[in-house]
Amino acid sequence: PPPHATSRPAHHNATPAPHGPHAPETHTPPDNRSPATPPPARAVGAAAVTAHRAASDETRRVTEHIERHFAETLDAPSLAAIAGLSVSAFARRFHEETGLTPAEYVAEVRIRKAKLMLDDPSSSVTDVALACGFYDASHFSSAFLKATGISPRKYAALFENGSAR
Repeated sequence: PPPHATSRPAHHNATPAPHGPHAPETHTPPDNRSPATPPPARAVGAAAVTAHRAASDETRRVTEHIERHFAETLDAPSLAAIAGLSVSAFARRFHEETGLTPAEYVAEVRIRKAKLMLDDPSSSVTDVALACGFYDASHFSSAFLKATGISPRKYAALFENGSAR
């Protein structure tokens, strides 16, 4: 049978990732042997919308709402209601126009806001976590580490030393 008719998963038919000096840089998760390299930054907020494709009025309304209410509970049904769309239509359109799922977008906005708050040496990780809509410091720390490659405490320490941002 032709390659597309096999029952193998699609990733088995994919071209292998390039290796060598011209291969794109990849993010290596942090380990005990070497410092982590943060993953490449993605556009967030209005930049993400315009970087992917022109946003509809519905998507703009939702991204503006997320920017203003990032610390609140933001679930797909409530965001879809703001857009005036069904949850499935909203999720599809939002992803098409931003390149992110609504949950990824909310998480990235929250991490961006948290970075700004962590720039203040008087801010505690727990206070920043709660102010940014995370339900506890542990959840925040995990999300921050996943997004940036370093813990919030290490990020704050880097800023205190003048080497962050």
